[in-house]
Amino acid sequence: MAKASIARRLLRQLTFTDIKSINDYYEQPGRRSKEEMISQIVYQTGTSLETLVSAGLFPLTKWNEIVVDQLGGSPRKSFESVAEEIEACLDPVYEEFSGEITINEIRDDDRSIKILAKKMRIDKDFLSSHLMTVHGSTQLSRFIREFRESQNNPIDQQPHQEQDLTLYASTRVKNVPSLEKLSISWMRKQMENADEISIAAGFYDEAFISDLMSKHKTVQTIRLMFNGYRGQRLDDQKRDLKKFRIALSANGRQIDIRLASAPGMFHTKLFLTNCGGKISALVGSANATNAALYKNEELLVALPNAQTLLEYFNSAWTTATSLDSEDMPVDSLVSFFKTGILYFKPIASLTTTFNPFRELLKLLSNEERELIGGIRLPFADQTTGIGPFNLKHAAFLEKSTDDEANSESEESEVNRTIRASIKPYSIETCYGYWVPSFFNHELKEKLDAAGAIKINKWMELQKKLNTSQESLEIKYQEYLDAARQALKIVPNLSKYLNEISVNPFDPKLFTNFFNRVHMYLDSPDRIERLSLPFVSGAIPEIWDDSQAYLDFHTSFFEYLEYVAKQSQNKPKVPGKILNAINADEEFDAEDLMSALEIHLEENGWSENDWSEK
Repeated sequence: MAKASIARRLLRQLTFTDIKSINDYYEQPGRRSKEEMISQIVYQTGTSLETLVSAGLFPLTKWNEIVVDQLGGSPRKSFESVAEEIEACLDPVYEEFSGEITINEIRDDDRSIKILAKKMRIDKDFLSSHLMTVHGSTQLSRFIREFRESQNNPIDQQPHQEQDLTLYASTRVKNVPSLEKLSISWMRKQMENADEISIAAGFYDEAFISDLMSKHKTVQTIRLMFNGYRGQRLDDQKRDLKKFRIALSANGRQIDIRLASAPGMFHTKLFLTNCGGKISALVGSANATNAALYKNEELLVALPNAQTLLEYFNSAWTTATSLDSEDMPVDSLVSFFKTGILYFKPIASLTTTFNPFRELLKLLSNEERELIGGIRLPFADQTTGIGPFNLKHAAFLEKSTDDEANSESEESEVNRTIRASIKPYSIETCYGYWVPSFFNHELKEKLDAAGAIKINKWMELQKKLNTSQESLEIKYQEYLDAARQALKIVPNLSKYLNEISVNPFDPKLFTNFFNRVHMYLDSPDRIERLSLPFVSGAIPEIWDDSQAYLDFHTSFFEYLEYVAKQSQNKPKVPGKILNAINADEEFDAEDLMSALEIHLEENGWSENDWSEK
C-alpha cells in the first residue's frame, strides 16, 4: 500500500486529543473522525514538518514526548532537530535499512542500491555514481541527511544586503502614514525606466498587463509567468496567451510567457524590474488583474533592492513550462483534479402540466379527498384527488392508458440512456460529475445524441401547439367536465368554490397556461436549454478554500472507494485510476487518496494513461 506524506504519517501516530488540539489551533471546523481532521491539518500546514513541528503549537517538551514515547526516537534540543528526528523515525528508508549501515555495505550490493534508490525516489544509476564519491565508512543516516540538504540547497549563496527603504500601497485603506494609493499609475511609476520586466502571478488578465505596459517605452524584455491550467482549459489558455504574446511583441520587444505549477497552485504575486542591473520589486497580495486594483482590497510593497527575488523568479522560471510545450506536468492531486471538467444537471425546466383545482383540493378533508381518489380523468396525470391536465398527453395521445404508459416509458428510457452515458466517464463528486477532459469529446457526442431526442420531442410539441390549440381546448374541456362529474360526490363543494379566489372551471386559466408554454417553446434557444442532459464547466479554483477543497476531495475518493468494492466490471474512468494505483476492494478512501498521491509524485499522469491498453 502506498505511503502517505510525512506530515500525515506523523499525525496518524498522535492521539485523538492531540489531533483535536492541532485542529483547533489552526481554527479548522470540528470533525467527527480523526482522519477528516488530519486532512484539514495537512491542507493547512503542508505535507512537510516545517510548519507543523514549530513553536506555538506544542512546546518542545511535548514534541520530545511524542518522539520518545510514540515514535521510539531520541529527545532533541530544538524544534528543527526534533523535526529531523521525527523524519528519521518515519522515513521509509529505515524500514529497509539501519541508519548505522555504512556506504561500503550499500554500494557493494546492487539489490540494496536498487531498493535504496526506490525508497529515496531517485534514479538508481545516479545514486550508484553518487555513492562512489562518498567515503565508504560514512553511515547511511549521515549520507541521506547530507544528500537531501544538498538537493534543497544546491548552491551555497551569501545573503544579499537589502536596503531598508520600502514603499507601501493599498487599494482602499486610507489615512495611514506612508501608505500610498495602489493604482495602475503608482505601479507604472515604480516600474518606469526598466529595460526588463518580469511578472509572476497566480491570476491574470490581458487587459491589465497591456495597460501596465502601455506607457513603458524603455522595456525591451518582458517575462510573464502564470499559474498553468490543466485539461481543456490548458489548451484554451495556451491559445489565448500565444495571441497575447504576439500583441505584446510590438516595437521589437522580446516576450516570453511560461506556465508554472505547484502541488496546489502557483500563487505568487511578484512584479520585478531590471534597470541597468539594479533590481527592484513589487510584492504583496495583488494579482495581475484589473479586479485586484478596482474591486479587491490589496497591498503591494515596493522593494528597491530585490536581487533575492530575482533569483527566486529565475529559479521558478527554469521549471515553468513554455507555451510551445506539449503538456503541463500532472504530478499532484490538485493538478490531476484540474485536468477534469464538471458536468451537472441544468436548472432549465418547463412545466407542461396544469392543475386548476390545486387551491380547491387544499380545502378538502382527507375523507373527501379519498372519495375522488380513484377516479381517472382524461389527459391527466393520476395522483391523489384530481390530477393535473397533461399538455403532452393531450397533444399527442387520445385517452388510451396504454399510449400514456408507452410515452412515459420512452421518456424514462431516454433518461436511463443519459445516466448510462455519463457513468463510465465520470467520478461523482459533491460538485457534479468529474470527467477527464481527455474523454470530453467522446462523452459530449453521446450526450448530444441523447439531447437530440429531447429536442425533437420538444419541437414536436411546439408544432402541435401551433396547429392544435382548438383541439387542445376541447380536450381540456373534457378534463373539466370529468372533474366536475367526479366532484359531485363532495358534500361541501359549493361552499369550497365560494371560498377560493379563482374559479377552477374558468377556461381562461387554460388559455393563459397554453400561451405561456407556447411562447416559451417559440424560442429555439430555450428548446436547446431544455434539452441539455448536462452542462459542463471548468473546475472552480477551490484550492485556497480548505472546506470547499476538502468536500470535493472527500467525495471524489469516497466514490472511488464505492467503485473499488464492486465485484463487477468497473466503469472506464474509475477503473483506469484504480488499475493505475493497483487498488483492490480492501482500499478505503484514505488508502486510495494516498496511493494516487504517491503515484502522481512518482509517475505523473498523461493523456496516454487514459487511452485504451
